[in-house]
Amino acid sequence: MNKLDARARAQILHLLYEGSSTCPIPDRLRSGDQHHDNRGPDMPEPIKRTILERFDVPDSNYETVVMLVEMAPQVNSGLHTHPGFDAAFLLNGKLDVLERGQPAKPIQPGQSWHVRPGIVHEVKIGDQPAKVLAIYVVEKGKPLATPWTP
Repeated sequence: MNKLDARARAQILHLLYEGSSTCPIPDRLRSGDQHHDNRGPDMPEPIKRTILERFDVPDSNYETVVMLVEMAPQVNSGLHTHPGFDAAFLLNGKLDVLERGQPAKPIQPGQSWHVRPGIVHEVKIGDQPAKVLAIYVVEKGKPLATPWTP
């Protein structure tokens, strides 16, 4: 886990909430906006994933996927793996990352973490909703995540 300095965190938050000329953020994802659908305000989706950008890694069979992941309180992602690298930065909320056979890693806003390819893990959200900026570097054509069953 790495704690970013205030300037780096501010730049990431600016990019996430304001976007850039090459990757504008949809209005519904900007800070303070609420997204409502037919589920109603009391029934948020447990996990909402929004791909912000996807691009090829030069001279390879890999791609990078930048994603905003929004999770409701007390949600558990379930055990899963990724076919490539998973790096993430917690924007708000609290969560625990649990790699199989390892102690839980509590994550606070402003902290980042990563999970190596193929590692069985899950994410457990605390009592408040959580927003995560996730970056995956995975082989093209493979799913970003695969559920794991023993």
